[in-house]
Amino acid sequence: MTGVQTCALPIYDEVAPSAGLGGSSAPAWSDEATANTNGTFSIGSPNAAHEVTFVHSMTSAASAELFRSSKLDEFLRGPVARGKYKLTVYPLVRDPLDITMSLLVGCAQAGERIRFLKSFAGRQKAIFDILQAYDESSLRELSSLPPTDQFMGMAEMAGLFELVGGLGMDRKKAEACLRNSASIDRLVELNSHATGRMGITGTPAFLLDGNIVSQEVVFSEADPAAAPVKSPPQ
Repeated sequence: MTGVQTCALPIYDEVAPSAGLGGSSAPAWSDEATANTNGTFSIGSPNAAHEVTFVHSMTSAASAELFRSSKLDEFLRGPVARGKYKLTVYPLVRDPLDITMSLLVGCAQAGERIRFLKSFAGRQKAIFDILQAYDESSLRELSSLPPTDQFMGMAEMAGLFELVGGLGMDRKKAEACLRNSASIDRLVELNSHATGRMGITGTPAFLLDGNIVSQEVVFSEADPAAAPVKSPPQ
């Protein structure tokens, strides 16, 4: 497995919780989810006129804030539900914890992945706190293991097996997901594509029909494709 750097856990900034997501059943196309062969997943009509790609990181506080906010839900209930837009959710991994959580989310059925992402986002700070409570020698020992053993150890230490168990994924399946070399390779390929051809330099990031745009264009416009072009800040 090349291209994945193993390292000690970084310390991330803390983001105040936002308004909760979900709670209402979205109609029509926003109920349709598809797992894509490259490791992403899409929500909405396969024949939608426009595609919004949401590039996120499981260890990005700003990405988690979006999953916890109402913005994403409103976009799904509006432009996606009406069939004009498709949302593709694209993981960009930054470290072993990010890979571990992305593998677990990617093992869920396509229609369940948003629920998994919201649950992980809601627990993000708690997961960081749990891992940062371990002594440095334990984390160094973990980082010296082969990658798949790191992912297993990370899930055990952070309580991720219990978290996904509460979402309906049994431990046997979760362990198999963390050892799936094909899934790991797909995450590596997604990273290379995002930072190379797509020009992504951080998360969260958004593309509208392949062009990088600000999240304000995606979430503040009733019809993002009709809005004046607003590039995100560099």
